Amino acid sequence: MTSLNQDIREKLSRLNVFEKIIVVNVVVFLFSFVSLRLQGS
Repeated sequence: MTSLNQDIREKLSRLNVFEKIIVVNVVVFLFSFVSLRLQGS
């Protein structure tokens, strides 16, 4: 599990600012989509 965390951090550190913003937006979208589906809305 530690190597997976290291791989993710290494890949994220290589991204530029715009790519990091896109990653954050995708994560927030997926989180809100899943939470709304679990609530049944």
